[in-house]
Amino acid sequence: MTTMVNPDPDSADVAMERYARGDEAAFADLYDAIGPRLLAFLRRATRDAPAAEDLMQETLLHMHRARGSFIPPSDDPTSYEPVATSASADDLLHARRLAGRILQRIDALPELQRTAYRLLRDEGLSLKRAAAALGTSVTAVKLRAHRASVALRTVVREMEGLA
Repeated sequence: MTTMVNPDPDSADVAMERYARGDEAAFADLYDAIGPRLLAFLRRATRDAPAAEDLMQETLLHMHRARGSFIPPSDDPTSYEPVATSASADDLLHARRLAGRILQRIDALPELQRTAYRLLRDEGLSLKRAAAALGTSVTAVKLRAHRASVALRTVVREMEGLA
C-alpha cells in the first residue's frame, strides 16, 4: 500500500516560476505538485467527477494563459497585492446556481443510482468494492453510475442553454 505524501508547496512555486519563464517541461512538475490535490478539492466541492475534471482543465488553461503575469512568492508578507479574478459576478453566480442544481439533481436521483454514483465519485471506491457494498454486480454499478452521470450532464447542458 502506498501512502500519499503532501507535496512540498515550494515545489509548486518553483515549477510555476520555471513555467512562467517559458520552460514548457516545468508544466509536468507543476501538475505533479498541484494536480492531485486540486482535483480532489474540486471533486469534493462539486460532488461530480466529470464537472470536477472540466473545472480542473479550465483552471489549468487559465494558469497557462496567465503564466506570463505570475509573480513569484516573497518572504515579505507586506509585499502581497491582491490580484483581481477574471471571473465576473455573473460567472460566479452562474457557477453557484449550477452547483446548486447539480446537488438538487443528485438528491433527486433514484436511490440505487445516487448510491452507486456517490460510492464511486464521492467515496472513491472501485467498481468491485462498490458492487460488493451494494450486493450487486460490477455491471449493475456501472450502469447505475452511468445513468446518474447522464442525468447530471443534462443539468449542465440545460444550464448552459445547450439542451
